[in-house]
Amino acid sequence: MRDFPELTGLRGLAALWVLIYHTWVVATPRIISIGSIDLTPFFSCGWAGVQIFFVLSGFLLGLPYALAHAGKGRRPEAIPFLTRRLARVFPAYYLQLGLLILIYFCSGKAELIPSPDSLWLHMLMLFTPPPVGTQPLVGVWWTLPVELSFYLVLPALSALLAPGKIRYLCLLLIMIMPAWRHFAVITMANAPMNEKVTMAVQLPGAIDSFGMGLLAAWMHVEIVTKQRFAGVRRFVTARQIPILASAIVLIALLYWQHYNYKKYWTDSFIFYGWTPLLNLSVATIILRTSLGDKKHGHILAARPVVYLGTISYGVYLWHFPVIDLLMEQPLFREAIFYRFPWLLIATLAITIPIAACSWEWVEKRIILYSRRSQRVNNNSSKAAT
Repeated sequence: MRDFPELTGLRGLAALWVLIYHTWVVATPRIISIGSIDLTPFFSCGWAGVQIFFVLSGFLLGLPYALAHAGKGRRPEAIPFLTRRLARVFPAYYLQLGLLILIYFCSGKAELIPSPDSLWLHMLMLFTPPPVGTQPLVGVWWTLPVELSFYLVLPALSALLAPGKIRYLCLLLIMIMPAWRHFAVITMANAPMNEKVTMAVQLPGAIDSFGMGLLAAWMHVEIVTKQRFAGVRRFVTARQIPILASAIVLIALLYWQHYNYKKYWTDSFIFYGWTPLLNLSVATIILRTSLGDKKHGHILAARPVVYLGTISYGVYLWHFPVIDLLMEQPLFREAIFYRFPWLLIATLAITIPIAACSWEWVEKRIILYSRRSQRVNNNSSKAAT
């Protein structure tokens, strides 16, 4: 299967967007504008980078299954697939969890260390509202079990990528996400906002994001291997039209979200309609890029951007504790200047090296070890046969 460095670059920009958003929030949000043009939505909606992660996961992980259904590849086996995904997610997370516990213990902040009852929930990534789960030690960790849940259901969900069954995947997306979100927002109407958010975006409430990525993977295979949907291909690859259309939709969505954020976590149209529209725009960009868009691909495939995408998991994990650490320093805690630009520079200067070390010393080594082990097992099975 072909590599997509442009999509790695897109993941890096999504991680950077989330980092910028959290820095802007912690630095005390302000309106950012150029003349009369309000640019604040580009900062206040940076949490949408998480949705980009989810759509990318749906596309990249669903693509081998879509190719297998088209007769162009071998269907991934469930156990090796899950082993690879667990090896990708847990080692860097466990490293961070252990280091943070050690740092808090040595710095006299034992009250921040999870209790024994909470620690085992952290080990299992059960970040759901009590009594089932617990609130994560690091705020951004709530997305990890959502991604993990998708890994668990993908081998079964991929059956809907088979010929003649894609309509059922569309029906699933239309029904499950609104139903779950309605359940969450109604039953937890009086719960704290963080618990309401965590419940609403568990996998059933985020299935539209992953599902849109799966649909993009299916469309990619249909266009490339079966030469179908000629009209869609002409539109997607037509000069600047799809990118421009997606950009217009994305900008409109950012402003819609920014000026209606108080309604978003209520039983309202924006709560159910905003993410599907965002996901559709992101999926269009992914599909165009995967079909060989070099006019825009060269930006996403630039070496610094691709490297940022390569270490994006570490960037995502570590930027939040780094921001907290910086805000404890007198320079930022007692600042009389606007902290955002300087806090952003400092956060990047610390987070990027940490993420690079996490990738080089932990993540890459575990990934390579997992691949080697699976190759050895496959060779042994073939020899035995």
